[in-house]
Amino acid sequence: MRCDRQRSLARLGLASLLMASASMPALAQAAQTGSESIGGVQDTSVQDSYAGYTIFRCLGATIRTYRASMRHADTARYERREAFPAPLRLAAQRCVGGWNIDSVPAAELAGLARLYTLAGDTVRANRVVTRQFALAHTPAERVGVFETIAENYMPYLAYVDWPGVMRVLDQLKTIPGDDAARARLRIDQALIVAVMGSTLGDDSAAFRVVNDGLAAASVLTLAEEREAIVKQFNSLHRQIAMMNGDSISLAGAAIKMQPLHGTMLLGSGMYPKPGKINLVFFDLNRKVIPALRRLKAKYGDAIEVVYLGSTHGSFQLKAPLTFAQESAALTRYATSALKLPELSGAYLLEQSTISKFPEPDGRLIPPAPTPNFRTYSLLGSLVIVDGDGKIRNAYPGLSAMSTGLESRLERALDRILKKEGGG
Repeated sequence: MRCDRQRSLARLGLASLLMASASMPALAQAAQTGSESIGGVQDTSVQDSYAGYTIFRCLGATIRTYRASMRHADTARYERREAFPAPLRLAAQRCVGGWNIDSVPAAELAGLARLYTLAGDTVRANRVVTRQFALAHTPAERVGVFETIAENYMPYLAYVDWPGVMRVLDQLKTIPGDDAARARLRIDQALIVAVMGSTLGDDSAAFRVVNDGLAAASVLTLAEEREAIVKQFNSLHRQIAMMNGDSISLAGAAIKMQPLHGTMLLGSGMYPKPGKINLVFFDLNRKVIPALRRLKAKYGDAIEVVYLGSTHGSFQLKAPLTFAQESAALTRYATSALKLPELSGAYLLEQSTISKFPEPDGRLIPPAPTPNFRTYSLLGSLVIVDGDGKIRNAYPGLSAMSTGLESRLERALDRILKKEGGG
């Protein structure tokens, strides 16, 4: 898939967190017997009974079920308040009945907490966390427990059990020193990704995490480190506000999007379209397309989908390409893969200045940002522009948000339409 722009948040969505778990060596032994029907497809990696499975073997089967369900993401829509897809949750629930938390080896507690959380059993997930703390006797060991939580399953808890999450952070506040503060910051950073990417869209919780991160940064000894962390969390605070506020302003004045540059590969006329709500994408993820279809069906001609791109001198490992060749390849991609014509979508392509490293290297040099990207893409991968040309909302990298983006956009569109309709 072609991406004109990526953000670090876009690399840390729910799917990547789950798939990262599957790389554990123990999961390679997961059985390949039994079957389960998911979306009409038989998944032979899941048994009706997990009797005799180890914790990590169970986790592997659960993750394979999730992957099978994602093959049908075009037709399945996660409910707004559903923490995880039903196949994932049900598979985890079949896994969690046979273990005594007090006797599970310490090395397997992280996997067990992950399973309980995926199954929606946050009571037992918190019991696992409590036992992990009980096994840590020194401040350094307790910090190690928190680091394990941040790396392994704290993001899952953020989807379903905010009181439990805040209890963990409150415990960490009692440990002095820079190492504890850094562990707390790592947890906060993981939580931000989970909350901003969740279908719940609980941005009040996201603001709480940002404030906790700022408080944790304030106790760091090194001024340079402290200032860098404060800058990062202030930026996250602005991103959350841009996703949910009524409008985006600079020095108290609304930001208006000027007519966009580029060769029109799809669509016609001037963009953003006056009198319409324009969803302007700088990075259009294929996972977002099903949500856009539903939004287009719901709001019809009230919204316009606009995709902005720029040339790179190459496409899907084919290089060098002329502007005409790359335009033709991108038009085919936007038509067949992104299916923009089904959305009555527009595609504007700007021509970048393409250059190469001197021979014998000869590789293409990444081009400088074109005018559209230079002017607006720092706001996010997607911006919403109202009928008067004012930028109302902006959203960060979309891969991490693909399951929650639809609910967010519905809220934003309803708010704009109500205001423009005098409601």
